[in-house]
Amino acid sequence: MGQTLIIANLRYIKPKRTGRGQGTKGLRSMLKYLQYRNDRQGHIPSGSQDRWVDRGLGLHHQAILKSCTDLTSREVLAWTYVISPEPDLMALIPEKERRPFIQALTEDIIEGYYAERGCTAPYAYVVHEALTQDGRPHTHTHVILPGTARDDLEGWQPFTNFRSKGHLMLLDRIANGELTQALNFKIGLGWQGEYDVQAALSTTIGRN
Repeated sequence: MGQTLIIANLRYIKPKRTGRGQGTKGLRSMLKYLQYRNDRQGHIPSGSQDRWVDRGLGLHHQAILKSCTDLTSREVLAWTYVISPEPDLMALIPEKERRPFIQALTEDIIEGYYAERGCTAPYAYVVHEALTQDGRPHTHTHVILPGTARDDLEGWQPFTNFRSKGHLMLLDRIANGELTQALNFKIGLGWQGEYDVQAALSTTIGRN
Protein backbone atom coordinates (compact mmCIF):
# COMPACT_ATOMS: atom_id res chain seq x y z
CA MET A 1 0.00 0.00 0.00
CA GLY A 2 1.32 3.43 -0.91
CA GLN A 3 2.02 6.08 1.68
CA THR A 4 0.35 9.47 1.84
CA LEU A 5 2.58 11.95 0.04
CA ILE A 6 0.95 15.20 1.08
CA ILE A 7 -2.02 16.47 3.05
CA ALA A 8 -3.88 19.46 1.59
CA ASN A 9 -6.62 20.37 4.05
CA LEU A 10 -9.03 23.28 3.87
CA ARG A 11 -11.68 24.88 6.03
CA TYR A 12 -13.60 28.13 6.00
CA ILE A 13 -14.31 30.94 8.40
CA LYS A 14 -17.78 32.48 8.40
CA PRO A 15 -18.29 36.26 8.26
CA LYS A 16 -20.39 36.20 11.43
CA ARG A 17 -19.12 34.93 14.77
CA THR A 18 -21.29 31.86 15.24
CA GLY A 19 -18.75 30.16 17.49
CA ARG A 20 -15.09 30.03 18.43
CA GLY A 21 -12.81 30.69 15.47
CA GLN A 22 -15.53 32.30 13.37
CA GLY A 23 -16.12 35.90 12.29
CA THR A 24 -13.52 38.65 12.04
CA LYS A 25 -12.44 38.03 15.63
CA GLY A 26 -11.75 34.37 14.88
CA LEU A 27 -9.84 35.18 11.69
CA ARG A 28 -7.81 37.88 13.45
CA SER A 29 -6.78 35.43 16.18
CA MET A 30 -5.79 32.80 13.62
CA LEU A 31 -3.73 35.24 11.55
CA LYS A 32 -1.86 36.49 14.60
CA TYR A 33 -1.18 32.91 15.70
CA LEU A 34 0.16 32.01 12.25
CA GLN A 35 2.34 35.10 12.12
CA TYR A 36 3.93 34.76 15.52
CA ARG A 37 4.16 31.00 16.09
CA ASN A 38 5.48 27.89 14.39
CA ASP A 39 3.51 25.64 16.74
CA ARG A 40 1.88 25.82 20.17
CA GLN A 41 5.25 26.10 21.92
CA GLY A 42 7.37 28.06 19.45
CA HIS A 43 6.87 31.83 19.67
CA ILE A 44 8.41 33.97 16.92
CA PRO A 45 10.18 37.21 17.93
CA SER A 46 8.13 40.40 17.48
CA GLY A 47 10.36 41.55 14.63
CA SER A 48 8.92 38.91 12.30
CA GLN A 49 7.49 41.31 9.72
CA ASP A 50 8.54 39.15 6.77
CA ARG A 51 6.65 36.02 7.85
CA TRP A 52 3.92 36.28 5.25
CA VAL A 53 4.51 35.68 1.57
CA ASP A 54 2.16 38.12 -0.11
CA ARG A 55 0.43 37.13 -3.32
CA GLY A 56 -1.97 40.03 -3.32
CA LEU A 57 -3.68 39.65 0.06
CA GLY A 58 -1.24 41.42 2.40
CA LEU A 59 2.07 41.23 4.24
CA HIS A 60 0.77 41.50 7.82
CA HIS A 61 -2.15 40.00 9.71
CA GLN A 62 -3.93 43.36 9.80
CA ALA A 63 -3.71 43.87 6.03
CA ILE A 64 -4.77 40.28 5.35
CA LEU A 65 -7.80 40.65 7.62
CA LYS A 66 -8.85 43.84 5.82
CA SER A 67 -8.45 42.20 2.39
CA CYS A 68 -10.56 39.23 3.44
CA THR A 69 -13.21 41.54 4.86
CA ASP A 70 -13.29 43.53 1.60
CA LEU A 71 -13.56 40.34 -0.48
CA THR A 72 -15.92 38.34 1.72
CA SER A 73 -18.86 36.41 0.34
CA ARG A 74 -22.19 35.94 2.05
CA GLU A 75 -21.11 32.60 3.54
CA VAL A 76 -17.29 32.75 3.68
CA LEU A 77 -14.96 35.37 5.13
CA ALA A 78 -11.81 33.38 4.39
CA TRP A 79 -10.61 30.00 3.18
CA THR A 80 -7.67 28.48 5.05
CA TYR A 81 -5.50 25.78 3.52
CA VAL A 82 -2.73 23.67 5.06
CA ILE A 83 -0.16 22.28 2.62
CA SER A 84 1.76 19.58 4.50
CA PRO A 85 4.06 17.12 2.69
CA GLU A 86 5.05 13.89 4.45
CA PRO A 87 7.91 14.89 6.81
CA ASP A 88 10.15 12.05 5.59
CA LEU A 89 9.81 13.37 2.04
CA MET A 90 10.72 16.89 3.08
CA ALA A 91 13.73 15.44 4.88
CA LEU A 92 15.05 14.42 1.46
CA ILE A 93 15.43 18.10 0.61
CA PRO A 94 18.58 19.81 1.98
CA GLU A 95 17.64 21.87 5.02
CA LYS A 96 18.60 25.23 3.48
CA GLU A 97 16.45 24.49 0.44
CA ARG A 98 13.25 23.39 2.21
CA ARG A 99 11.74 26.85 2.55
CA PRO A 100 12.04 27.83 -1.14
CA PHE A 101 10.95 24.30 -2.09
CA ILE A 102 7.71 24.43 -0.11
CA GLN A 103 7.04 28.02 -1.15
CA ALA A 104 7.17 27.07 -4.84
CA LEU A 105 5.12 23.94 -4.13
CA THR A 106 2.46 25.90 -2.24
CA GLU A 107 2.10 28.46 -5.02
CA ASP A 108 1.87 25.78 -7.70
CA ILE A 109 -0.83 23.92 -5.77
CA ILE A 110 -2.98 26.94 -4.90
CA GLU A 111 -2.71 28.62 -8.28
CA GLY A 112 -3.16 25.33 -10.10
CA TYR A 113 -6.28 24.52 -8.10
CA TYR A 114 -7.90 27.88 -8.70
CA ALA A 115 -6.96 27.76 -12.39
CA GLU A 116 -8.66 24.36 -12.69
CA ARG A 117 -11.72 25.94 -11.10
CA GLY A 118 -11.66 28.70 -13.74
CA CYS A 119 -10.74 31.63 -11.53
CA THR A 120 -7.99 33.48 -9.67
CA ALA A 121 -7.74 34.95 -6.18
CA PRO A 122 -5.21 36.88 -4.10
CA TYR A 123 -3.65 34.94 -1.26
CA ALA A 124 -0.97 35.00 1.40
CA TYR A 125 0.80 32.22 3.25
CA VAL A 126 3.29 31.57 5.99
CA VAL A 127 5.88 28.79 6.25
CA HIS A 128 5.95 26.93 9.55
CA GLU A 129 8.98 24.83 10.47
CA ALA A 130 7.72 22.78 13.40
CA LEU A 131 8.57 19.29 14.67
CA THR A 132 6.50 16.11 14.67
CA GLN A 133 5.83 14.38 17.99
CA ASP A 134 8.79 12.08 17.35
CA GLY A 135 11.11 14.99 16.59
CA ARG A 136 11.20 15.02 12.79
CA PRO A 137 11.23 18.39 10.97
CA HIS A 138 7.72 19.27 9.81
CA THR A 139 7.89 22.00 7.18
CA HIS A 140 4.43 23.08 6.00
CA THR A 141 2.45 26.14 4.98
CA HIS A 142 -0.76 27.85 6.04
CA VAL A 143 -2.52 29.67 3.21
CA ILE A 144 -5.27 32.29 3.47
CA LEU A 145 -7.64 33.18 0.63
CA PRO A 146 -10.79 35.35 0.63
CA GLY A 147 -14.32 34.05 0.31
CA THR A 148 -14.57 35.24 -3.29
CA ALA A 149 -12.56 34.64 -6.45
CA ARG A 150 -12.34 36.45 -9.77
CA ASP A 151 -13.85 34.87 -12.86
CA ASP A 152 -12.66 36.42 -16.15
CA LEU A 153 -16.22 36.54 -17.49
CA GLU A 154 -18.33 37.24 -14.40
CA GLY A 155 -15.92 39.13 -12.15
CA TRP A 156 -15.81 38.49 -8.39
CA GLN A 157 -17.96 35.55 -7.35
CA PRO A 158 -18.40 33.48 -4.16
CA PHE A 159 -15.90 30.61 -4.07
CA THR A 160 -17.11 27.28 -2.70
CA ASN A 161 -15.57 23.88 -2.01
CA PHE A 162 -17.83 20.82 -2.03
CA ARG A 163 -16.75 17.22 -1.58
CA SER A 164 -19.88 16.12 -3.48
CA LYS A 165 -18.79 18.11 -6.54
CA GLY A 166 -15.28 16.64 -6.58
CA HIS A 167 -13.49 19.77 -5.40
CA LEU A 168 -11.55 18.03 -2.63
CA MET A 169 -10.61 15.19 -4.95
CA LEU A 170 -9.29 17.77 -7.42
CA LEU A 171 -7.24 19.50 -4.72
CA ASP A 172 -5.72 16.19 -3.61
CA ARG A 173 -4.86 15.25 -7.19
CA ILE A 174 -3.19 18.58 -7.87
CA ALA A 175 -1.28 18.54 -4.56
CA ASN A 176 0.06 15.02 -5.10
CA GLY A 177 0.90 15.70 -8.72
CA GLU A 178 2.77 18.92 -7.98
CA LEU A 179 4.74 17.35 -5.12
CA THR A 180 5.66 14.35 -7.25
CA GLN A 181 6.91 16.57 -10.07
CA ALA A 182 8.81 18.84 -7.68
CA LEU A 183 10.59 15.91 -6.01
CA ASN A 184 11.39 14.28 -9.35
CA PHE A 185 12.99 17.51 -10.52
CA LYS A 186 14.82 18.17 -7.26
CA ILE A 187 16.17 14.75 -6.27
CA GLY A 188 15.43 12.40 -9.17
CA LEU A 189 13.14 9.37 -9.34
CA GLY A 190 14.77 7.17 -6.70
CA TRP A 191 12.35 8.11 -3.91
CA GLN A 192 9.31 6.78 -5.79
CA GLY A 193 10.04 3.10 -5.15
CA GLU A 194 9.81 3.43 -1.38
CA TYR A 195 6.64 5.51 -1.51
CA ASP A 196 4.85 3.60 -4.32
CA VAL A 197 3.66 6.80 -5.95
CA GLN A 198 0.78 5.42 -8.01
CA ALA A 199 -0.70 3.57 -5.03
CA ALA A 200 -0.34 6.64 -2.86
CA LEU A 201 -2.17 8.77 -5.39
CA SER A 202 -4.98 6.23 -5.68
CA THR A 203 -5.34 5.95 -1.91
CA THR A 204 -5.45 9.73 -1.47
CA ILE A 205 -8.05 10.27 -4.17
CA GLY A 206 -10.14 7.40 -2.85
CA ARG A 207 -10.63 9.17 0.50
CA ASN A 208 -12.79 11.78 -1.19
